[in-house]
Amino acid sequence: MVRLFCSSAGSKAGHAIAGHFFSAGFDPVEFTRLRHEQILSLHLKDRKKNQGATVPFGEGDTPVTELLQLIRDKRYGIAGFIEHEYEAKDPVEEVRKGVEYCKRALLGATRVQG
Repeated sequence: MVRLFCSSAGSKAGHAIAGHFFSAGFDPVEFTRLRHEQILSLHLKDRKKNQGATVPFGEGDTPVTELLQLIRDKRYGIAGFIEHEYEAKDPVEEVRKGVEYCKRALLGATRVQG
């Protein structure tokens, strides 16, 4: 099931959750490529596939780097938000690590094709 929460805000009326989407067996990169005009915002988190756990960025299977680089390279106007759900001694520090992970992904030299 694809979750794209819609409102009456016109053609850009959706919110996508990359980690849940990927964990359920869908490709958030391809979905974003095809439906970017309808996505207002994207919640970013890393999860293991097959309904796996939410884990720190870089420890899961969600293609976070590829997704961020697609949005960067194609200049899609999609806001990204870090979502923190796993147990941590210091959740604020974990969010900071997530922000740093996303920054490194966006600074990566890889360019998305197509």
